[in-house]
Amino acid sequence: MIKIQKLREQAFGFFYVLTERSDQPGNESRFRTTFWSLLYLVDAGQVISTMAQSAYGWHPEVLVYLDKLDVFKTIFTSLPNANLLGRVLFVTATALVSITAVNIAAVVYMLQTGAATRVWLITTLR
Repeated sequence: MIKIQKLREQAFGFFYVLTERSDQPGNESRFRTTFWSLLYLVDAGQVISTMAQSAYGWHPEVLVYLDKLDVFKTIFTSLPNANLLGRVLFVTATALVSITAVNIAAVVYMLQTGAATRVWLITTLR
């Protein structure tokens, strides 16, 4: 029971550190706003491409039109070495996710031991 309480405290501390200073007015930069806007557009495109399948009853003409709007499919089909680029992007994404997982584990360990001296580890997670 003590371990569960300690785990809750560590999780709360971890999420508190991540959300700290994120709600202050004037903290948004143009780059951050543009980045998040593009990220939301990419997410919306992925949801639309997942939902627009012929198995869900979409008309074939609509599917052809939505395929023309799919930016990533257009880029990957127009490149001569699309398979190689896809593999490179997959390895890059896997490496970034792994680095983030290790960073999360390091921050949780730092919060657990009470020695949060490496602030740059915490700020890279924000």
